Amino acid sequence: MDFTAGDAKRMAELPTKVTRFMRPAHLPVTEPGEFGARSGFGGRPYLAAGVEHPACPRCGNPMALFVQLRLDELPEAIRPAGEGLIQLLYCITLQGADRMCEIELGAGASFAAGEVVRMVAAEGGSVSPVAPAFPPQRIMGWYTRPDVPSCQELEEELGVDVEDELMDRLLDLQGKFGGSLPRPGDKMGGWPAWVQEVEYPDCTTCGRRMSYVIQIDSEDHIPYMFQDGGTGHVAQCQAHPDVLTFGWACG
Repeated sequence: MDFTAGDAKRMAELPTKVTRFMRPAHLPVTEPGEFGARSGFGGRPYLAAGVEHPACPRCGNPMALFVQLRLDELPEAIRPAGEGLIQLLYCITLQGADRMCEIELGAGASFAAGEVVRMVAAEGGSVSPVAPAFPPQRIMGWYTRPDVPSCQELEEELGVDVEDELMDRLLDLQGKFGGSLPRPGDKMGGWPAWVQEVEYPDCTTCGRRMSYVIQIDSEDHIPYMFQDGGTGHVAQCQAHPDVLTFGWACG
């Protein structure tokens, strides 16, 4: 469910202590089709010369491309550090009724073995020959909508006192987003829609808190559910752009 102009006005009428943290969320506009070395969901990843398609360390099957972002074509306001492509690949192998690769490789946790999140050069390589796990969708552009932090992030991270009256107003607005505030779904920018705790990971090189890059929600542009309707986030270290990870949580 999207915001109407009236809903956006109501959001803008929230107290200044909330609206000062308002950010535009950038939502992808897609169309079916291969995207090569550009941005898209699903499909086949662009590989550097001589590099094979990543395989799961447990089952050996090719990992599925969830999203590929070409940095130089992203809106400047939300462009991650570095050059080339950011890719998220993830093992979706089903073992019987259970996702044993997810379970045994620490699914959901940052830097888990069942994921590949990396920076790849956008030139000099070729598209993977492996058949795609999901239909390719080119990202043609982005549209923006207002987004505010969750109550938990406002209180625990930003030092905002969320009193009962403000809580009621925020909960009322949540219904306009289909039950979630910040905005659910696949998006860049805005604020992460944490399912449980605020979970920014720390860089494995310098120990600094990493920055949120893109939110990948269950069954939005990718027809896959992270357990019970989970939501995931790619994060990047601003000091070490090649340090990237993906984590998700569900209710």
